Amino acid sequence: FKAADYAVNIQDPDFVSAGKTSAKFGESVSVEALDRLADGYDLLSVTYNGREVKVAKASATDTKYAGTFKMPAEDVLLIAYYKEHEYSIEVETESQAYLTADKSTATISDRVRFSVQNIPSNKTLSEIQVIKKGSTDVLFSFDGAKYSDGGYIDMRDAKANLVLKAVLIDRSYQIVCENATAK
Repeated sequence: FKAADYAVNIQDPDFVSAGKTSAKFGESVSVEALDRLADGYDLLSVTYNGREVKVAKASATDTKYAGTFKMPAEDVLLIAYYKEHEYSIEVETESQAYLTADKSTATISDRVRFSVQNIPSNKTLSEIQVIKKGSTDVLFSFDGAKYSDGGYIDMRDAKANLVLKAVLIDRSYQIVCENATAK
């Protein structure tokens, strides 16, 4: 008597893989699922025929989650489920202007609207900086002259927890005298 081999099928081989394409009942099957946080997605679970596979990263820098399951006496379909990662959006309040964002969290499919109000009369909005939270890295900025009425941040461009900052500079005045004579 020879034990039957059961198929290990993969729904999306770009994101989940198995150490075997078939296995006998009771054999261990290794599983790896891709960490897609850099793309804006969190791993929710990995399942075979609706049953969860316990997966984990060996270290924080790993790019894959790994786990194993015991092969049941049937073919299996391995599926990795992901959801959009929620990024935090904070507004720096140290500025004299009133900068707002319409969301405090956002996913990669969101656009975050910002606006700037109450700029002091002796100041000019130089730029709005989009900073990666926990660092001083300015991911990108918006020209204050073009975006003084506000604008949008496409989270597909950011893919990070953000801090928004309004940068004000002293307003400069130019005084032009024509045909002036000194007395």
